Amino acid sequence: MAAGHSQRFKYANKGIHKLLYPCDASNTAMLEITYQKAHTIFSMDNICIVTNQDEPKVHALASQFNSPTLQIQSHGLGDSIAQAVTVNQSWDALLILHGDLPFIQSPTIQKVYEAMQHHVIARPIYHGQFGHPVGFQKSLYPQLMALQGDQGASQILKKFPVMSLPVEDQGSIQDIDHPQDLMKHLP
Repeated sequence: MAAGHSQRFKYANKGIHKLLYPCDASNTAMLEITYQKAHTIFSMDNICIVTNQDEPKVHALASQFNSPTLQIQSHGLGDSIAQAVTVNQSWDALLILHGDLPFIQSPTIQKVYEAMQHHVIARPIYHGQFGHPVGFQKSLYPQLMALQGDQGASQILKKFPVMSLPVEDQGSIQDIDHPQDLMKHLP
């Protein structure tokens, strides 16, 4: 998921979208770092990057990764998820991974993916706090495609059993909304 407007980060950081912000010594953009973590588990064809048509620079970066991209008009995470699921209905399951998780560890993504073979919903939990990615089996696609606005899938998570997967990965809960969120983790 890379369809947000990054308003809080832009406001505090001279208009730069957080997903374009360099997050390592090589000046690699946040979105690319998160993508690379997913790409260690999935082939390029099995990653769909959802961007917002109002953010052409984010879409341009996402297009460089050679994975399918979906450029949408979105009014929030629920809209973004619904549109992404609609386009990828042939997949047996999907993991929703936010583009602003540059510190997530690839084994966490792998653990959620493996749990999807046996559970309707799976997500990591770090020291009692739920993280990402969240995996959903195909049986829940109708509910996911009905999402709207900015709520995301929280209502679905309340209605169906969720396999909570303990992880020692603080990066699974560390999304970046403000520059100071990022600065706490950079050397």
